Amino acid sequence: MDTIELVLNSLLGPNKDIEPLDKISLSLTCPITYTKMKVACKGSRCRHATCFEGASFLQMHQQSGEPRWKCAVCKEIVHWYNLRSDELMQYLIEQFPDCDKVEAKLQDGVLSFHGIPADPDVDDDEDGMD
Repeated sequence: MDTIELVLNSLLGPNKDIEPLDKISLSLTCPITYTKMKVACKGSRCRHATCFEGASFLQMHQQSGEPRWKCAVCKEIVHWYNLRSDELMQYLIEQFPDCDKVEAKLQDGVLSFHGIPADPDVDDDEDGMD
């Protein structure tokens, strides 16, 4: 499932039993290195919006010597050939270069994104998508 589908499902409500969210927060920070991503990636079978830095993922697993590579978020097996760049997250990284998070909101049928600059005084792990 593409990240845009995950975002829209969260904002619209995937079914009548689940209340839709008003907004969601998407992190532009890699959960492996805790730095801003340059190339946002995740496994092709991953079902979450959170991405990780592609080069860091490859380097971490090559150095570990582990025969099975696992997603840094959901622990799903991710073979190097199943690693995918995430188009939405890549777009957000480029559009909001000074932000660590982006807030997605659906209003009157229009999906909009608002960058949230890093605040060094606040430790906020709230993601809303995992």
